[in-house]
Amino acid sequence: MRADIRRGVAAAVRLAQGESVRDVLDVRDPRAWLGLDTGVRADEFFCPPGVVQWDRMAGARELTDVLRGPGPLTESQLALALCHRDGRIRQAALDRTAGYPVLLPVVVLRCAEWAPPVRDRARQRLAEGLDALTAVSLAPMILLVGRRNRADFAVGLLDETLRRAPATGSSRSAPARAVAGLRVLDVADVRRLRPLVDDPAAGVVREVTAAQLPSAELVPEEWLTERLGARWPRPVQVAAFRLLDARGGSVRRRAAEALSDDPDVKLRGWAERAVKQG
Repeated sequence: MRADIRRGVAAAVRLAQGESVRDVLDVRDPRAWLGLDTGVRADEFFCPPGVVQWDRMAGARELTDVLRGPGPLTESQLALALCHRDGRIRQAALDRTAGYPVLLPVVVLRCAEWAPPVRDRARQRLAEGLDALTAVSLAPMILLVGRRNRADFAVGLLDETLRRAPATGSSRSAPARAVAGLRVLDVADVRRLRPLVDDPAAGVVREVTAAQLPSAELVPEEWLTERLGARWPRPVQVAAFRLLDARGGSVRRRAAEALSDDPDVKLRGWAERAVKQG
């Protein structure tokens, strides 16, 4: 915890000194943004010993006046303003985020914050800025923040945007890339991903299945068994079988028996091997 705060405080100091956001943060890592958000507001009580906060530096008062004022802000100053402990500064900063897509992860954070005026403004900005492409890059951040209170708006907007995205059938489609990113960052949420097993794009189904395999026991057996039926597209059948097979034991055996007379030769072959494995 202290290490995270220390890194966040150090990042805030570098931004206050004028370094660019991309030089200071790994902008693809949601945890880097969470650290910055904490670091900007860290006070002496929570700050690790020997670490100086950005607002204790020489020139901090002048910088705070700039953040509070109506004038233009640099990208680095805007990042600080979006995380500032003063809600009025955070709210005003949200009106200046147009043209700074790199800062959308902080907008996601503000969508789940406690202050209603800031939260409402952030949700408006996210709704304006989220499309199929930005959804791919923001999905890990949105679902990580989605574990907090008041985060349902951003998660719902993400799901809606991904479902509207063109489904090309390729694993490189926007929803598939988003789910792959979640899997790499280990922030996949089984409950929220489950409906995408039925996605019409085979690439999405494959990525969702891979993301859920480590937690296959959390996906209801009855729900998966239904999707073994011949009326479902083959990618969905394969996904259901893989998730049931991953649970082993009697669950694996029942899934294999359900596919024993499936018209698809490959599915029947997998079922036969599963029966032999017990």
